[in-house]
Amino acid sequence: MKFITHEEFKELLRADSYWAGRWGYTKVVVEILERENIQSALEIGAKELQVVKDSDVMDNGDNPCRYSWDAGVSPWPIKDKQYDVVIALQVWEHLRENQQTAFKEVMRTSKMAILSFPHNWDCPNDPMHHGKDYEVFKEWTCGVVPKKIFHIPSSGGKRDRIIYFFKF
Repeated sequence: MKFITHEEFKELLRADSYWAGRWGYTKVVVEILERENIQSALEIGAKELQVVKDSDVMDNGDNPCRYSWDAGVSPWPIKDKQYDVVIALQVWEHLRENQQTAFKEVMRTSKMAILSFPHNWDCPNDPMHHGKDYEVFKEWTCGVVPKKIFHIPSSGGKRDRIIYFFKF
């Protein structure tokens, strides 16, 4: 499988500043995927940034995708262990109170998962992102211990991200 390159990411950034500061954790995800022998991937909420080229995408927005589905609604229209990996970058905090439901579906439909979260962001007017820590991540992932945790510091220290890599 092929993954997004730094050059392709820079093109995306030139077109939309929304992607500023996101290569650091995207690069880590690519490095994880390069070490694993994946043949299939589902990306949740990938918008214009698919880390795995030609991956299937699940999104409940206006973007055309394979699964127009709210990830917080169970069951997903996906077979058991259909995907080698499910990737959701900076998505979990947007699932309202349905993170555990979605995580159970991730475990059912995939062999691995890569999830990234906002870590200890200080933004009190933004409850989706504010103050999320390891206890919250543990709750969101049903207490399942990840194989590896990556801490991705931001340049200013205010928008650090945590990546959880699971093997089921």
